[in-house]
Amino acid sequence: MSGIIIKSEEYLERFDKIQKTESFKATKLLVAKGKRVRNIFKKHTLPTGEQCDFIKEFILEIEEWKYGMEADNCNPYYQRHVAKNCAASIVIALTKVHISIARNEPDVVVLSHLNYLKGMGSVKEGANTSSARQKMASSVLRLIYPEKYGVVDWRVAAVVNAEKGSRKKLREKYDVINAELSSEMFELYRQESEAVYRETGKNILPGDIESVLFYLSLELYPPKNA
Repeated sequence: MSGIIIKSEEYLERFDKIQKTESFKATKLLVAKGKRVRNIFKKHTLPTGEQCDFIKEFILEIEEWKYGMEADNCNPYYQRHVAKNCAASIVIALTKVHISIARNEPDVVVLSHLNYLKGMGSVKEGANTSSARQKMASSVLRLIYPEKYGVVDWRVAAVVNAEKGSRKKLREKYDVINAELSSEMFELYRQESEAVYRETGKNILPGDIESVLFYLSLELYPPKNA
């Protein structure tokens, strides 16, 4: 992907600023919960019923977090879908995600495990997931594995491609960010993270690189209520 280039020092400055915002503090709280979820899968034992319920509630929180971040752009009648999944289905999908990441499998494979869940692609089991929207699935990955993933959505895609135009047109252009494009965006976040560390010695995770770009998008494409 090509687009605007942010210097490493600017990443550091912008990241320092967004860490003071209430919305980013909420993100950090979810990342902390994501570590708890991750630790459950590290034990290589079947999660307890209580742990399964905790994991589902965590995924529901992610759904609210993601759509809350862009509330002014969501239709008021938007229906949440993640709750339609049973806790067992969510746990099975995340178990597969954990295994795939441990095996260093391609991002498209990692995403596919989540795409069979309602609200994360809603693809029928066994069907091709290549055209599924990855906004919600990438949000889950960003909050559990921030050292590898960031959210993919129209805002960040518009920023990295130096797009101009109305929010409506840009949302339509990037209405479907599929697994292949998502993988390219993930790689961009990782490359930018590595560049910041190489040039400054400071570590900004790929997930936080994406956050910087998201907040930058709010400046470039202001919300309606700004």
